Amino acid sequence: MSLYVESSAVLNAWLKQSSATHVWPLLAAPERIFTSELTCIECERAFLRGETLGTLSPDERSALQQEAARFWQKCYVLPFSAAVADRARRRFPSEPVRTLDALHLAFFSEAMALLPSLAMLSLDERVRSAAKGLGATVLPETV
Repeated sequence: MSLYVESSAVLNAWLKQSSATHVWPLLAAPERIFTSELTCIECERAFLRGETLGTLSPDERSALQQEAARFWQKCYVLPFSAAVADRARRRFPSEPVRTLDALHLAFFSEAMALLPSLAMLSLDERVRSAAKGLGATVLPETV
């Protein structure tokens, strides 16, 4: 199985939130993991925001950044491109879609064009719904 990992899933796992137990086994299973530069940026911003708001210590933020860097090395990180921007501008099967979600779905669509069996790992209901509208398998099966 190959998997596109969206920000909500990895952040949930790294920040040990309620659904983390559903995410970790899925991250360990795939033969290929795809993500996007957007996911990397959103995660970094979440770590910085956590430190700024006092929910993460500087040491915790640093440890999360290091863990994320190791994880990104295992992933195919899709770059921003004109094709991704163009796809994000167009309608998705399930609207309305917020801008950052549209970018995730555009990255996912580009990767799915190359690998039709690619599944989406997301905990965000809007992203999950739109990905299902694209004909994708969405994991975990229940949130």
